[in-house]
Amino acid sequence: MASIKLTGDTSGEITISAPAVAGTNTLTLPAATGNILTDGAVANNGIYLGGTASANLLDDYEEGTWTPIIAGTSTAGTATYTIQQGVYTKIGDIVYIHAYIGWNSGTGSGNLTITGLPFTSLSGYYYGLSMSGIAVLSGNTSGNVIFARCESNTSTIGIYAHGTGTTINDASYPYQSSGLMLWAGCYKAN
Repeated sequence: MASIKLTGDTSGEITISAPAVAGTNTLTLPAATGNILTDGAVANNGIYLGGTASANLLDDYEEGTWTPIIAGTSTAGTATYTIQQGVYTKIGDIVYIHAYIGWNSGTGSGNLTITGLPFTSLSGYYYGLSMSGIAVLSGNTSGNVIFARCESNTSTIGIYAHGTGTTINDASYPYQSSGLMLWAGCYKAN
């Protein structure tokens, strides 16, 4: 059985051995601590998980930040922010997003949206986002639940309300000149 030995500049050695059975396509790396880094064709093509069908190819992973922006649907306007934070993790075509956004003045009109998602959503689908905290949204009637939806084929989130109140019920939420929201969710990217 042939093997390859890799020796570091300072110390340590890794031995990679060929499969023990002829005709086997599986290469088992030795147990080790630390990271395995690849460079070249393997890293560029992705990693197959659970089989070699194209549906099992993980070829995209990314982490980063994004800037949530309050906007109106009729007139986007501008806002003055007290906090404006967004992070994301993209695994394949699924994007996990988190945002914390507060503003104390705004000039938009129409319905309330949040723009600036890191990737455009898949066309033909809407994705609900869990809103874990809404400290301030003026105009909300008691009993209404605020929820968010990633709109189809855009980088925009719509804000909606549902409940027993009379001001807003199963409708888009009107633009607010101030507010504070904390939420998370995921959507499928184009």
